[in-house]
Amino acid sequence: MMNIRGILRSSAFVAGVALATPSGAVEVNNDGFGQVVILPVWTTTGGHSTLLNVRGSSAAKLRVLGSDGALLFSGNLYFRGGADSWTGAIGPGPDGGSQLSSNDGTCLLIAGDDGIEVMSGPVSLPADHGSVELIAMGFPAATAEADQLLAFQIQREIMTADCNALAERWNNGNWAETPAQGMVRSSEASTMMFANMSIIQVEQGTLYDVPGVALHRYSDQVQHTRPGDGLPNLASGHDLGTDHGSTFSRVCDHGSCLEDSWPTPLDAMAAVLMAESDRGDYIIDPNLGAATDLVISFPLAPYFAQRSEVDAGLTKAHVRFSTYDREGQARVGVSCPSIQSPGAICDGTYWGAEQAEPFFAISFNPSGEQAPSSSGLLGLPGAYRLEAPAESGQQFDPMAPTGAFYAAYRDDTYPDLVSNNGNRYYGAPAIPVIFQQYVNGTLQGSDGIPQRANYGKAFRSTRNRRVDEEYQ
Repeated sequence: MMNIRGILRSSAFVAGVALATPSGAVEVNNDGFGQVVILPVWTTTGGHSTLLNVRGSSAAKLRVLGSDGALLFSGNLYFRGGADSWTGAIGPGPDGGSQLSSNDGTCLLIAGDDGIEVMSGPVSLPADHGSVELIAMGFPAATAEADQLLAFQIQREIMTADCNALAERWNNGNWAETPAQGMVRSSEASTMMFANMSIIQVEQGTLYDVPGVALHRYSDQVQHTRPGDGLPNLASGHDLGTDHGSTFSRVCDHGSCLEDSWPTPLDAMAAVLMAESDRGDYIIDPNLGAATDLVISFPLAPYFAQRSEVDAGLTKAHVRFSTYDREGQARVGVSCPSIQSPGAICDGTYWGAEQAEPFFAISFNPSGEQAPSSSGLLGLPGAYRLEAPAESGQQFDPMAPTGAFYAAYRDDTYPDLVSNNGNRYYGAPAIPVIFQQYVNGTLQGSDGIPQRANYGKAFRSTRNRRVDEEYQ
């Protein structure tokens, strides 16, 4: 739930904010469509592969990142219309790492050795897990810089998937000097996308549909850049107030909304993704072959780390973690449950850890290992464990086979973001996904034919937001 203190205290104040805020305020769209879609985890660990499906009607940047936040791949997708989709897969690479592949007819342009080219074969990715971002760049239409004929030619090339002609525009055509020529940000509908990601383990017969985060009104400008370029990214949004140090955000929860102003687009993006804490359920019951992993992505941490003056809590992945049984009783212990990074802390009822990498994996299942190891479900490397061998001397009480967790993102009592209006936001812009698996092996069906009886699901946790309004 969101605690916006005093937001409804004065209807005049609320009206004043609405009048001062342009309609271009960035916000999360829970319907799944947006100018930006963040898919917080892909992986090829543990025998998994990742399937990606995107539907759009404009040019979009496809960004594949590693777990350290580094950009591994940047390509341009050109959708043929509102019903057009592109499908790709990330699987294990033949020599380690991973590879992105697709035989879809929608144009995907990449940076090759001799210039811009059509993606025609697998592209190597030097990582085995990370995240994916899709950002709308523009829509083909006539502008002051491009006559009707040029805009029509570009639109025809996109609609007929003439990918070589589009690549030639980057190599020797109008886009080589003027990337925005023939492109507009014409309307909200023309630049909306929907994307979904599935993590698949063929051998076990399990599939996890990974929930993403979609953002409305990310930019009112064309951000059409060369394939391979790092821009646009999550920090390059724009609205009517950005050039004057006043980028707007809109946060809605439980019927209450707060529109706010920020000095940079990065701050506005952080505000809409901010959470003080998350809660969810886990299950590790061995009688059900159950396993639970929690993955928390901090997609904005690398951008905040580049700023000289910023709350340190926004520059890293960090969490304070507690677990409870079904009766609500907390686990107790005397030390951290496993050998963690130097930033790990704990007391009698919780443990906490922080790291520079913006990708946090926590495994609920016992591993029998004393050091951070691969997670029990997805096989993610370096996962934090909630159990360790009893002889290690670092152990809480045994976890209940089913229960709940509480993950807090606040380091102290001070706000982590303060808007131009003086409103105080607490926590971190974190995106958690819970993965659960039930392994029953092979069972005989009613027709006598053996069938796989394994199940998997991925889902969001329950969020708690805290925003303290500046007293007027």
